[in-house]
Amino acid sequence: HDRKIYLGDTVVDPARLEQMLQSNARVQKDKEVYLQADRSLPYGLVVQVMATARRAGVESLGMITEPEKELTSR
Repeated sequence: HDRKIYLGDTVVDPARLEQMLQSNARVQKDKEVYLQADRSLPYGLVVQVMATARRAGVESLGMITEPEKELTSR
């Protein structure tokens, strides 16, 4: 897993994520972000991204989850 952070389809340097969110017109208008994280990522990394989004002015943070493959294949 590559541990890359994307804003839309653009790869974002983690150090620039807050700045990118602050300068994103849609994020600043809607104050919401949807986060999709690979389940293999450390929880702390996901929490860091969520905290960065909050600092950038995001008020609503939703999680996008993928259906459990094991459950759907039975």
